Amino acid sequence: MPPVTPAVLSVGGIAGGVLNAPNAMPAETMLSGTACRFSPSVRDPLERRVGELARGLAALDGARAEVEYRWSTPATLNRGNQARPAIQAATGLVGEAYVDGAIAPVAGKEKFAFMLEARPGDFLFIEGGVGPDGYLSQPAYSRA
Repeated sequence: MPPVTPAVLSVGGIAGGVLNAPNAMPAETMLSGTACRFSPSVRDPLERRVGELARGLAALDGARAEVEYRWSTPATLNRGNQARPAIQAATGLVGEAYVDGAIAPVAGKEKFAFMLEARPGDFLFIEGGVGPDGYLSQPAYSRA
């Protein structure tokens, strides 16, 4: 996989050991997280490299690693000029100062991504700003 190919690996969970025995090495540790890629051609090499790295790092210490990879939702990407009509409509509605039609790709996932892979379309964010509880998908966010 070329080193400039965008991909995001996030480790969101680490579990292992016993809290009241911090000096004892755990027999097993589990990492969990997500992987996101912007190009379908990155999917298989990314999965392969994560497995190779996990097994290689474990072997350095005489251990072994098992990798269970479950692909779910691909990255939600607008392709080509499919978003242009939505950008024009939003600009006409709220004004150019409030519409950013040139944002960089975001590693977010949305089930609409499956539709965008099958058919031309566009996905856009409608944002009301950042509230006191932060953005969605943050631990501090409150739906109440």
